[in-house]
Amino acid sequence: MFVGAGQSNSTNSGEFKTQQTSGMVSSFSGEAWQIADDPQPGVADKSQGGSYYPAFGDALYAKYKVPIGIAATGYGGTSVNAWDPDKGLFGHMLTRIGQLGEHGFRAVLWHQGEADVGMPSDEYYDKLKRVIETSQQKAGWKFPWGVAQV
Repeated sequence: MFVGAGQSNSTNSGEFKTQQTSGMVSSFSGEAWQIADDPQPGVADKSQGGSYYPAFGDALYAKYKVPIGIAATGYGGTSVNAWDPDKGLFGHMLTRIGQLGEHGFRAVLWHQGEADVGMPSDEYYDKLKRVIETSQQKAGWKFPWGVAQV
């Protein structure tokens, strides 16, 4: 089980909708489970395009032979500032984390940064570090974060 957060690639902003092929990849909207074909449910921006999650889940299933779950919470085009713990997107992500419960997922998969291309790297680091540390503190356990860059 993985929580997806951040901008574009963490939501349904892809040009092409994809489908899982293994039958072993599911998505959680916050209310219900479904097979993980795009668009992914539960994203904050209600986008309806494609994502990497079906292919990601199939690849993990092929390697580990265990069912894979995704809970996407992203919002396309956002800055790290929009994910500040005092803002709504952080709360959306934290709600999903709480719904899954302590040790209910392996990691948060974070994909964000294009909107912050002009931000000094140390400032971005400090802001993302605050998001990570606050999410772990509020959830009551330290879970890994995988941070992607394209």
